[in-house]
Amino acid sequence: MNIKIKLLFIGVLLALTAAPAACDEVEWDEVLKKARGQVVDWYMQEGIPAATDYARKHVAPALEKRYGVELRIHPVSDIQDIAWEIYRRQGPGARNTGGKADLIWFGERTLVHARKSGYLFGPFADKLPNQKLVDWSRARLGNDLCAPDEGTVSPWGRYRMILLHDSERIKTPPSSMGELIGWIRRNPGRFAFPSPLSPTGSAIVDQLFYHVSGEIGFWQRPEAETRFDGARALSDSFALINGLLPDLWERGKRFPPSSENLNRLFADKVVDFSISYNPREAEHQILKGNFPDTVRAFLLEEGTVSGTHYVGIPFNASDKEGAMVTANFLISPEAQYLKAAPRVWGDHPVISADRLSAEWQEKFASLKLPFNGSERISPSLPELSCDYRRRFNGRWRKLVEKKIRNDFIEVEASSSKFLQ
Repeated sequence: MNIKIKLLFIGVLLALTAAPAACDEVEWDEVLKKARGQVVDWYMQEGIPAATDYARKHVAPALEKRYGVELRIHPVSDIQDIAWEIYRRQGPGARNTGGKADLIWFGERTLVHARKSGYLFGPFADKLPNQKLVDWSRARLGNDLCAPDEGTVSPWGRYRMILLHDSERIKTPPSSMGELIGWIRRNPGRFAFPSPLSPTGSAIVDQLFYHVSGEIGFWQRPEAETRFDGARALSDSFALINGLLPDLWERGKRFPPSSENLNRLFADKVVDFSISYNPREAEHQILKGNFPDTVRAFLLEEGTVSGTHYVGIPFNASDKEGAMVTANFLISPEAQYLKAAPRVWGDHPVISADRLSAEWQEKFASLKLPFNGSERISPSLPELSCDYRRRFNGRWRKLVEKKIRNDFIEVEASSSKFLQ
């Protein structure tokens, strides 16, 4: 179905839809009792093997053993497809059960649409015992991008865009976006980034936009909304991207669909940099034997985009109690510590160390999280809002994809031992 028709249909649904499914006052013991024997279907973004491995090998066994909850993982290419199916089931008289998804992993941008649609169950986050470990007053947590939280999601990790280089190949990497642009032009074919329609690729576009506009804070203010389409920074950003295309890998006629595919190119020395939302990606891939131990992560001096990722429960989830138990376990000290270990995934914890016992504080300190305290050197930047992104994507399809007529093409399997 055409995306414009989809959005129009969604708008009609939102006008007709009743309030979000409510989460009545519950006793946690009752939740645990009802959850036992339930099967939770968790839909996750594909292309992040460490995340799905963590869920399957560590989270699922723990839930089964401790709570009698079976966890089934469903990686999908686009979380929005699942969201659209839930949209279609909304409306007057809609059943509050029987849906295929019990839990959904949201990044900030996909979360915005879920919040605005009213299709999430809750509020439930404040019912989770482990929420006391989350500092909701931390900047941007619970109010990311353009939709305030109403307790219908639970955070379970943090991300930040980093770049990777091999110190044997690139002794001194670029320190700013301006230097990186110059490096790309001097080294044609040696740089690639995932499609801007993918999460990691969109981060590079955000960085380019901020670089061209010279502004960051202005684009977070409501009055900027009416000026975005006509902003010179937007047209200049596209002019910059168009000008860089011939100097990119494959002369900009192909884009790796995900950071996983970009890692393959980097590991095979086809390109000289990779990009990730995981600050421990270098350590993780070195431990897996995919990268040499000379690979290093670095930030840009003007900052890199960052955010929080969450889980939410659809209004028509069949096993809501099991989903709540899963969400609670995901923010337990044990689960957060294991997730942050580079041998497992390396995703940064979302719970606050100062709210933990002395024993757990010591364990988390031993992780030596990279880039902690780096704000003075390289600040964390907000992602462009959902509305900006939607309009930017429309222009990308029109001005860039039409020009190269080739996007979302899978990188062919190479000699790399990635994912073998």
